[in-house]
Amino acid sequence: MAAGRTPIILTARTSHVELLAEMLKQHVANIIQLTGEGTAKNKRETLQKLQDIPKDAPLVIVATGKYVGEGFDYPRLDTLFLALPISWKGLVAQYAGRLHRENEGKKDVRIYDYIDIHEPVCENMYRKRLKGYFAIGYRVLSKDTQTLFDNTDDLQISSYEGQIFNGNTFRLAFMQNLKSSRQSIVISSPKLYRTERNTFVKMLREFHVSGVQVAILTSEESSQTNYLKSLGLYVKIVPKLSLSSCIIDRSTVWYGSINILGYVTEEDNIIKITDGKLANELLDVIYDSPK
Repeated sequence: MAAGRTPIILTARTSHVELLAEMLKQHVANIIQLTGEGTAKNKRETLQKLQDIPKDAPLVIVATGKYVGEGFDYPRLDTLFLALPISWKGLVAQYAGRLHRENEGKKDVRIYDYIDIHEPVCENMYRKRLKGYFAIGYRVLSKDTQTLFDNTDDLQISSYEGQIFNGNTFRLAFMQNLKSSRQSIVISSPKLYRTERNTFVKMLREFHVSGVQVAILTSEESSQTNYLKSLGLYVKIVPKLSLSSCIIDRSTVWYGSINILGYVTEEDNIIKITDGKLANELLDVIYDSPK
């Protein structure tokens, strides 16, 4: 709000809308709640109240996803907070579409999403949403990322890399990042595929020989794991492993649906995040995965 943005917060339950609106009262004067409840007259009055708010007045909309689906139009919106679990990329496009209306002074549009790496169901849903963001051309932003108009100095978050990669575009950037490793590389790859032909495996072998600590976590013992061990690489079997990621020097995270040492398709996606705190949290989750 301090940056002059106009956010909409989407959730799935009316009770959650009411709770969030109550929590926001001390921060902003204009809070509009949009849900499917109430009479037709009530809904018309709420929408009219929304239209009557001055263009320069601070405003937050808190709504249920179903209510603001197709048909809801408020061009001033430029920021979306997803406070509900969704996975279908069609819904991602629909909700993001609430921001894609031209409006005077609008510089960029942003979506704030949340990854719960501690809950496999939620983590899997995020990986599916990532495909949706990639499909509509979104990027991961940082404080220093340039938009078409200016930089995003108001972002108070850790340094993020911009691009959402797919299964074809991540390889060069990932290899370059691997080459910069100095201390450790941890790869969580639930499924392995043709490791003897995998370029990354050859690189991991070279790093291991040069003194970099290399660890590979996967879900089952196989001829693939035997091959990795024959190269002198450390392999840990974690039967219920679900996270696909790589942590480099406890500071850089590659995370998404791309199974780095497994079978990769163009439909898979991955993002690069530079954040030591996240890297260490992810390491804890990987090594403590349910047996």
